[in-house]
Amino acid sequence: MGIHVKRNHEILHKVAATLKVKKLSPFEFFGTLDVNFSGRISKIEFKTGMQALGIQISTPEFNEMWKMIKKPVSKMAQEKLNEELENEKSPKKKNKRVASADKKKVVQPVNLSDLSYLELLNGFNIAGCFKYQ
Repeated sequence: MGIHVKRNHEILHKVAATLKVKKLSPFEFFGTLDVNFSGRISKIEFKTGMQALGIQISTPEFNEMWKMIKKPVSKMAQEKLNEELENEKSPKKKNKRVASADKKKVVQPVNLSDLSYLELLNGFNIAGCFKYQ
């Protein structure tokens, strides 16, 4: 395991342990971080929330951790985009109504500047913070 990945996992384990001590669920943690009630947390909201929990990390460490959390999301979006482009290159025989409906599909860009609740949970999961019984 690379040094950055190991460090990212350690940081997320610290966050999860602190949440457990404070008896906060990941959802409650997310809710306290989302100060503008957008349903997503920005980098600054996340870093400020971690500092409020007493977890101090450098900016480069934070940026590496952020990339680790966002990587699965950006990878899935890239795969979907590649699939859409491949479908455009090799059109299959379809009836005309279906083909015209497919042209209206638009691949939404991935927002790398903030996190959804699902992305945060996925980051905790990747780091091995959750124990399933």
